[in-house]
Amino acid sequence: MKLRRHSSPRDVRDLVSFRMAAFTTINDRIGQIVISGRFGMTLREWRTLATIAYLQPALTTTVAHESFLDKAQTSRIIAKLVDDGLVARVGSHGAASSRGGALRLSARGEKLYPEVLAFAREMNELLLEPLADREIEALLSTLDRLVARANERYLEVQGAVGTIALADSTRARARQKQRLRKAAGR
Repeated sequence: MKLRRHSSPRDVRDLVSFRMAAFTTINDRIGQIVISGRFGMTLREWRTLATIAYLQPALTTTVAHESFLDKAQTSRIIAKLVDDGLVARVGSHGAASSRGGALRLSARGEKLYPEVLAFAREMNELLLEPLADREIEALLSTLDRLVARANERYLEVQGAVGTIALADSTRARARQKQRLRKAAGR
């Protein structure tokens, strides 16, 4: 059985990671222009607000993890959202807290969130417009698998930077042996 693999890249533009980064960068630039102009917030502020909305009550570390940002960036964004009256910090008994504590959308945040989410859904539909429903389903399924694989790789490099090449070659040899056994009918 012949494996389906992308041919050797001619240059960086042929790499999947580069193409996905280009797509993300272009889409983020559009989002930044439109979200800031229409709602007066940055794209990262919107994504952080949206992440808090689905997690609430949420801790800063959880929001950082879910947003793919570091804790320091997330803390600065949250501080701005708190200053803008969109997010509130709540203590252990539900009372307002000036420092630490869980994060919730404030009344103002609860009012703004559905407006921006509806707009983000419209932008998402425009982005997916050229694709048929089956292509969208395939794309989302593929992205789920790629994100899962990227997370696996991240955990590998995070814990063992010097052993990645060895792990890759060991895995590659194991896959090759498995393919050979399969081809031989074993």
